[in-house]
Amino acid sequence: MTPLRGLNQSKRSSDGVLSDLLDRVLQVEEQCSRLIPASPKDRPATDSMIFTGSDADGYTSAPPLAFSESPGRELLTSALEADTDAGDDVEEPTLFCTSNCPVTPENAETGLKQALEQVLHLKRQNVSKEAIGTHDPIPIDLCKACLDNFCKHYRVDVFPDFINMELMYRIPDIINLPEITVDPAALILFHCILYHGSLTLPASIAPQDWKTTRTMYVHCLRSLPAWQMQVLGSKTDLITAILLMRAAFQQCDLEFGWGMYKLVCQCVKKLNMHNLDQSFPTPFFDSELPSEGADQHRKGFWNLVLVDLFFRLLHGKPAIITADTADWRVNLPSMNTAPDDTEHRASTLAFLVKSRLTLIFLRFFDKLGQDKEQENGVVILIAGLYEEIEVLFREWSVTDTMTAYEDNDGSWWMLYDVTMTAYSSMMILSRGLVVSQSGMPITSMVSDDMPVSALSVNISRRIIRLADLVLLEEIAQKMTTLAEKDKDLVPMARTLDVINKSICVQWEEWRGSYQV
Repeated sequence: MTPLRGLNQSKRSSDGVLSDLLDRVLQVEEQCSRLIPASPKDRPATDSMIFTGSDADGYTSAPPLAFSESPGRELLTSALEADTDAGDDVEEPTLFCTSNCPVTPENAETGLKQALEQVLHLKRQNVSKEAIGTHDPIPIDLCKACLDNFCKHYRVDVFPDFINMELMYRIPDIINLPEITVDPAALILFHCILYHGSLTLPASIAPQDWKTTRTMYVHCLRSLPAWQMQVLGSKTDLITAILLMRAAFQQCDLEFGWGMYKLVCQCVKKLNMHNLDQSFPTPFFDSELPSEGADQHRKGFWNLVLVDLFFRLLHGKPAIITADTADWRVNLPSMNTAPDDTEHRASTLAFLVKSRLTLIFLRFFDKLGQDKEQENGVVILIAGLYEEIEVLFREWSVTDTMTAYEDNDGSWWMLYDVTMTAYSSMMILSRGLVVSQSGMPITSMVSDDMPVSALSVNISRRIIRLADLVLLEEIAQKMTTLAEKDKDLVPMARTLDVINKSICVQWEEWRGSYQV
């Protein structure tokens, strides 16, 4: 897929690639029909969402970043340096006080947006202060517990054969020895693994107050400058950039995460990972079964494609990996549907759903440029893709499968991640419908200044399962409890409290007038 302004020249090749990819997904799904466990309880069918609309302006993607055939240190560090320099000039949001901006249901979105900006600002500010503070060594037992947890729940998702875990397990014993200096690339990867391994540690090992995870993230930032000076696009650099990208998202730093993703794409290009299968596309799978390592590389590449689409759809970023799908030579991985391996079954189901989501969003951006001059073209496109996502989740019973795996944290979180990715994307597609109906430019899909549709409200209720005022109050109370441990969340907790009180007052007024 080329940038949208060049779609006319590459329409044939792009459509052919997407058709071949869809054929492969369907072949894989036929092999995995037994992945869905029996539903723990019968659930009523979800009501379909019906919508109509009119046309909209076309969407023009920003030009992709240029790749070099053999990037050196200067090219591979350019993304890091650009984002570091930009971060110095970024104007932080004004910290509005909720007492000066009363929050009512009519402007609740504005209040929540302001509260979120405050939370993001406080988190970036406090992490920066901690990063330049005193250095506290991490206990060896805690390091090894995080390494064990990473291998159990996270390693399979990030090119596992690229990580020398034997070396990672040795680092806790030598990191504080004055006679030994650990290579900066190995050191920052070690801290990134500790960070992700600390996310789901049992309470018996570390208290679940986010302090342990925050400490691990601060160690990642402290290791960043030394690694940045020598990054060359190796396999270790690729894994480190992926893990830092994810950590940055979780720590509310979108721009740093975006910078890491650009570095990931440069590493992918240098390692030639977009050309894993030179014979692709072909009508069928290769007759020879690929090695497990090659399948992991294919799976990792397709996961990165979805991240690229996620940036474009949810944050309005330019295409990088998806800028030209005609250059790809990467097949889908073969699937081993072992019925007795619960966690493997969950990961396979998550990958299948993500693969279908990836193709849906590829078609969305591909057709968006082609249909921009057709009457009602964008509305029909978005409506069809939205329905495809709903059908996809019904076919694979993703929500019921999550419920079946409630006692398995690793599997549950894996399916939760793909579900939230789908719902968030559906939310953006629903905003696209509103944009199309109002005649606003399609780039307004990622803007906050737009009306809220009934479709968006329904998706929001699905996300938080908002059934009544009692549950809304419980959400606010839980946020208050979290804010007692993490002071950065105080603005959000305060805003939710104000909104809840406002809603309760209006509800009581409505009940009183109705009874009269």
